[in-house]
Amino acid sequence: TRPTTTQDKESYSFLFSLSQILNKNPSAKFSFSVARKKGYLSDPYKLVFVDNNLIGDSRPDQKTAKTFAVQYRFFADELNGALHADYRYYDDNWDISSNTLKLAWYQNLGMGFQLVPSIRWYSQDEAWFYQTFYTDTREDGFYSTDYRLSEYGATTYGLKLSKRFDNWSLSLSAEKYESGGSDV
Repeated sequence: TRPTTTQDKESYSFLFSLSQILNKNPSAKFSFSVARKKGYLSDPYKLVFVDNNLIGDSRPDQKTAKTFAVQYRFFADELNGALHADYRYYDDNWDISSNTLKLAWYQNLGMGFQLVPSIRWYSQDEAWFYQTFYTDTREDGFYSTDYRLSEYGATTYGLKLSKRFDNWSLSLSAEKYESGGSDV
């Protein structure tokens, strides 16, 4: 199913970012990016079952994606710790949109130790041409069963303990990852 001739792909991306220290304790960062791909965007290694036939993955030849992200940091003097809050929104013309939210608390414990509990939520919509299998031929000819284009959701719980030494640090971390075909 791989192309028999050379295929081209062009990719452009732009990122605009602004960071601001709001005062002694909080800071914020805002980012906006646009990415455009055009050319051969299908996956030559993926096969799709369509109307009792096995054919190659076939995707639109252009994709435009926009991403907006916000980061907020706040150091609480009285607790000797910092809140890190990150949010990211992604949207493209394949109808994939996603939301990511991560919260973490960086707690300084003294003697160079730090404890960081965190949680991250992720949700994604599926591409307009994605299906797990196709019973009929599509008029537009686009087919993909690539799970990365499907509806998806995940939650990650994390805990990290680190010890800072003079010129290096030692970390021990654990994460629990839950995922599914929709919002988790």
